[in-house]
Amino acid sequence: MRLPTITRFSLILLLGATCGFASDTVVDSPFPGARPLPEDFVEPLFPGISAADAEIHKKLNEKTSVNFDKQPLAEALNSISKASELPIILDLISLEDAGLYADSPVTFQISNVPARSILRMILEEFEMNFVVEDAVVKVTTFEGCNRKLETGIFPVADLVTSDRKSWKKLAQLIQGETDGLWERIDGCGGTVSMSHATKSLIVRQTPEVLMDVQQLLTFIRAAKRIGEQRVNPPAPPKEPDGFGRKKGRRRGGLGSGLSGGNFF
Repeated sequence: MRLPTITRFSLILLLGATCGFASDTVVDSPFPGARPLPEDFVEPLFPGISAADAEIHKKLNEKTSVNFDKQPLAEALNSISKASELPIILDLISLEDAGLYADSPVTFQISNVPARSILRMILEEFEMNFVVEDAVVKVTTFEGCNRKLETGIFPVADLVTSDRKSWKKLAQLIQGETDGLWERIDGCGGTVSMSHATKSLIVRQTPEVLMDVQQLLTFIRAAKRIGEQRVNPPAPPKEPDGFGRKKGRRRGGLGSGLSGGNFF
């Protein structure tokens, strides 16, 4: 569940002071649909994704268009299924238990957007979501999605300090900036535990949210790298003087004994 904008911004600023990076080179992400990762990325111990489920995630990221005008929910999902070649099933039992119905009207129009985003925007109105499991996209309630929880272990030694507050801020940021239910925020759902011995976060959530956690940590690392480059830009190359020597600070005088940074 997402936190208010001001709270999220404050947490990002507080967390940023403890982050560090080493490389600007990027490599392919180990997860379907995720952005490129920095070369120094520490791969999480994440539940394996079957080839069939990986193909589903790939199709969910393909763009499509929809135009629904009071169309029954089941028919709208069927249209998305055909347009995106996605096997979508509706969990009717969970819907009935939550007082929802397959013929609830859907009015929604959008063009050239990933099928994943379209499903989320439509289902959010009904307090529903979807989960990829057993090579199908299962549409169900939030409670139904959170029945299938798995554990991911995320090394975060580069994002925390020995101070327990930095761990708490990172955990709060993850729970505030990812979709899905969290036990600490919503009273039910996933959890975030801290392993100080291995400098890792142990996250129990749905596979979809675990991928969101991995992507969020990647964005945090990339954002901090950019911030550090602005604060400490690389020194400009020295220009040679008329004698073929590189210009630089002369030894002695006011410059003697100073190291690094600018002298004002």
